[in-house]
Amino acid sequence: MGCLYGGSLAKIGHEVTFIDVDKRQIDCLNANGLRVETDAGAFSVRVSAGTASEISGRFDLLILFTKTIHSEEALASARHLILPETLLLSMQNGLGNRELMMRFAPENRIIMGMTGYPADPAGPGAVISRGSSFTVIMNADGKLTDRVVKIAEEITSAGLNCEATPKVHGYIWEKASFNAAVNAICSIVRLPVGAMGERGGRELAYAAARETVETARAVDVDASWERVREMLDHAFREHCHHRPSMLNDVLANRRTEAAFINGEVAKIASKAGRRAVVNETLYRLIDIIQNSYDVRL
Repeated sequence: MGCLYGGSLAKIGHEVTFIDVDKRQIDCLNANGLRVETDAGAFSVRVSAGTASEISGRFDLLILFTKTIHSEEALASARHLILPETLLLSMQNGLGNRELMMRFAPENRIIMGMTGYPADPAGPGAVISRGSSFTVIMNADGKLTDRVVKIAEEITSAGLNCEATPKVHGYIWEKASFNAAVNAICSIVRLPVGAMGERGGRELAYAAARETVETARAVDVDASWERVREMLDHAFREHCHHRPSMLNDVLANRRTEAAFINGEVAKIASKAGRRAVVNETLYRLIDIIQNSYDVRL
């Protein structure tokens, strides 16, 4: 996702620097640039990359695209880049990102966002994104500022349709509802989105997503089941070959961010006096998987 957004912004003339921990990715970006392939075509851009300790300078915006389980470590490593005028933008999956980012910057310099665009790695220095979608962002304190509007305009100019809207928290929960269904089930059954839906997972996905929407409403967030259902059907139809990041983690024997998606939904539901049984079950299954890579049959 960082390559998709960073590459798209670099293409329209913004100075973009990539911060990573993967030396092979960093070396490839510096030597060969970044290749991005979308339905609109493919393009390559020259970019710079490095580890956080190797990067210096003044940045208008830091976009955080790590998995939530790595957010604190990533932000701590880049603390020297978070200056009094620097804005932080999260378009990450999961819940709880705002509270985590507030440990590094005040609320009025944090922007929360949600994006429905998919991104699949295509080897070092390359990414593929198929299908149309949209992005929404807003200041974490709910105030619509000129800088947020400008950022939305630039993201749209980069080809990633973006709107600044106070409804962003509802959209974040709706994306969490989508991910609680698609990411979790694809990871458990080890299938891309389309095959998961075609081979019997569609109704289970609806159940997990609807339960997440109901949890959002229980904590006074205006999330729409109709929009989530439309997102799911859109993914089954247009993103059928997409492998969610959580599935890629399972295939690579890595820790997933399920605790901040399905696990967090179950936790929030419990605090609201409810049970999110489907999400709790999916989380427990993924937790078994990620705790047993070394003994898997």
